[in-house]
Amino acid sequence: MTEWKAIDDGWFVHPEIGGVRRDIDGWNVLPRWLPDSQEHDIGPFSSARYAKSVAEKRFEKHRAAMEEGE
Repeated sequence: MTEWKAIDDGWFVHPEIGGVRRDIDGWNVLPRWLPDSQEHDIGPFSSARYAKSVAEKRFEKHRAAMEEGE
């Protein structure tokens, strides 16, 4: 899997997974396959590293479900 790209110190993106961004409450995951709205944010998490880990696990589950549905 490709690496996360830092847009700035509070925003990371991954071309397949989506984004991880920091707000006042912590770090949130923004899955690429869901509409970009606050209701689809997952989190907050205490660190960017943990949020990225959650995002990667969610992506693997999503990809497996998509492959199963084909």
